Amino acid sequence: MKNKNDYYFVGAKIDDVDKTDSFLSSGKWELGWFKQENDKQYKKMLSVYNDIKPGDFLIIKSTYTRKKRLPFPIPADESVSVMKIKAIGEVLENLQDGHTISVNWNKDFQPKEWYFYTERQTIWKVPSDSNVVAKKLIDFVIDNKSQDYDWFINQPNWKKYKQVEESLHALTEEDYTIFKDYLDGFLSVVNSSKGNIGKDKKGRDIRNFVKNGTMEGIKLPSGLPLGKKYAATGNKLYRYPYVNNQNWTNLYYDWEPKYFSEPTLFVTVPNQKAEDFKYSFEKPFSVTSGTKQNTVYGFQAKSTLKEIDYKLLLNAMYEITNGLSKEGKSIENEAGNQMKFEFKNEYSQNLIDSKNIIFRGAPGTGKSYLAKEVAADIVSGGEISQYSHLTKEQKSQIEFVQFHPSYDYTDFVEGLRPKANIDGTMSFQLEPGIFSKFVAKARKNYEDAHKTEEEITKEKSAQKLLDDFFNNIDLETNEFQTLRGNNFSVIEVEDDKINISIPNNPIVKFLTLNLGELQKMLESGKEFQKVKDLNNFFEKANATQHFSYYLTLFKEIKKTQFKFEIIESKVEKEKPFIFIIDEINRGEISKIFGELFFSIDPGYRGKEGTVATQYSNLHKDADFKFYVPKNIYIIGTMNDIDRSVDSFDFALRRRFRFINIKAEDRVGMLDELVDRNEALYRMVSLNKAISSVDELNENYHIGASYFLKLKDISFEKLWDDYLAPLLQDYVRGLYNEEELIELFRKSYYSMSGDADESVTD
Repeated sequence: MKNKNDYYFVGAKIDDVDKTDSFLSSGKWELGWFKQENDKQYKKMLSVYNDIKPGDFLIIKSTYTRKKRLPFPIPADESVSVMKIKAIGEVLENLQDGHTISVNWNKDFQPKEWYFYTERQTIWKVPSDSNVVAKKLIDFVIDNKSQDYDWFINQPNWKKYKQVEESLHALTEEDYTIFKDYLDGFLSVVNSSKGNIGKDKKGRDIRNFVKNGTMEGIKLPSGLPLGKKYAATGNKLYRYPYVNNQNWTNLYYDWEPKYFSEPTLFVTVPNQKAEDFKYSFEKPFSVTSGTKQNTVYGFQAKSTLKEIDYKLLLNAMYEITNGLSKEGKSIENEAGNQMKFEFKNEYSQNLIDSKNIIFRGAPGTGKSYLAKEVAADIVSGGEISQYSHLTKEQKSQIEFVQFHPSYDYTDFVEGLRPKANIDGTMSFQLEPGIFSKFVAKARKNYEDAHKTEEEITKEKSAQKLLDDFFNNIDLETNEFQTLRGNNFSVIEVEDDKINISIPNNPIVKFLTLNLGELQKMLESGKEFQKVKDLNNFFEKANATQHFSYYLTLFKEIKKTQFKFEIIESKVEKEKPFIFIIDEINRGEISKIFGELFFSIDPGYRGKEGTVATQYSNLHKDADFKFYVPKNIYIIGTMNDIDRSVDSFDFALRRRFRFINIKAEDRVGMLDELVDRNEALYRMVSLNKAISSVDELNENYHIGASYFLKLKDISFEKLWDDYLAPLLQDYVRGLYNEEELIELFRKSYYSMSGDADESVTD
């Protein structure tokens, strides 16, 4: 099937919708970005699109990372890039409309997964005369050859995946082979035994496909016992292998369809393990049955198993029955709900696991850009890697702030700010800082996600009633009267408060009410007739001045023509919220965070980490306590060579996971440069020279961000105006300053020799 033509690995998502099935049925593929032709990424992909010609091959793929349930062992903390090959077709015509390719798709192709060597671009061109790695990929996709995992793990680019010492129970290729033989034999027996009904010792119907209705289990080469027997009764084969003698995952074959529409291989898993097992497979069937409420999952396997299925099946059964950690792509909430994602960015799972991370490293390594990529990856559920491509709602789940020496607690948490009153006087009021505002937003989502539909419905209905009332009163002429005859009017309604004027009160002319308190009264469905009723409702021993005005407004709302409409609402999904702190080490950390050191600790997220802030007594809600909800994740960035690193607070250090970002880790940033290869060579050459200086190390390397300036300036200007001044700062005070600068200059301008190829893939 291979020829001299080229191979294009392409994505199939348009506006976050997977169009694979649509493309296959219509005989085409589309680039997307319709009516967005000025988009920078589209223009970049268009140049590749224009090269596609008849006879080339289009391969639909999706790319993500995985830590668990791999067909090869890797170190526990690593995650591998995976590319799912979903469809293959030969190009019939490039319509040259900037979007559409006519394709003859192979309808018999079975999806499969490829590891290590992947690409996330919408179009990835792999020429027919590619390097040895690309040729292995083409052999795998086109000629259906197996991927040699050992070969990749032994290459410099992927050596981090090689285990120095394999764990005792690591599954091996021999394990998989024996397991596959066992499955094939099982399915063969099943298919040959249809209609052969006998009786067991208790007189029940049994399919006598083996002597006495049982077949002894086997032991895998790794030492794991693979079940004890399988037997058959009624309309299904049962108790077929469960790993390590744990009767938790039982494999069945339903030949007289009971759960599914046709004979199907399926597995039962206890509900407490079901979520783990479900996400091992792309499209499982699912039903719940039995007195123990086991969840049943079915797989598209009638007589034989696809290659990828039996490996995933054995891995999943092994992990679950041995109590190993679940697949890493989950964010759990207190109710046990899970949001499952396949992330694109290799660092996303680090943030999910640790709650707080700091990217540290040399200047210009793209740490801030990486932080936004990770944030975009997580809030989009692994669908979008560029912050600029997020929707407005998704962007609201991300906040960015940069610390500096004058930044303080009042900017970050809360503080008093001057306010001009309506009567012309000045006063101070408590205003939340940027982090507190962000926490409030995330906290509302977190709390709403844990409410019942009934609670959400009451809340939405009360909000609608309040909106109707305040939108239909004249703020200039409205006047109400308390039970004691005090006249007042509403002069302003804000997001969370109601400002009222009390002209005849000799002491207090203006008062601020909490809109949320009034909403709680409406949500309760109770009737309030006197102030004492509010004492009991709010559990206060004594009434406050505010209660009289709450009661009056409550009665006025109830009197209006606006009714308490029942607004049906669904429970909101829990969302991740990402707070990015750039240059985190440049601020005076203890002054900025204050008592929040405790609340941001990953071990004290949620109400376990509740603290009273410095201004708690000034909050409208006297019972207000601050906490950081479990759906908030914090990313910090810092330069290792910044002098402020030395004074970085140790209390904060132990609450963050530090991830070192090297210059070579981010060379993919150079892909958008016209002179990408030359820029890469100069960067690698210069960094080798820096490492050769005893007083310097990789923390002083020059990152790819500096070289992105080449989009606007020349190599010479980059050296003269940016790199040389920085390097002079590095070596200032050393006895051989001039010699070192000359060494760096020669390395930068030298174009002979070979760059380190390990950073190019």
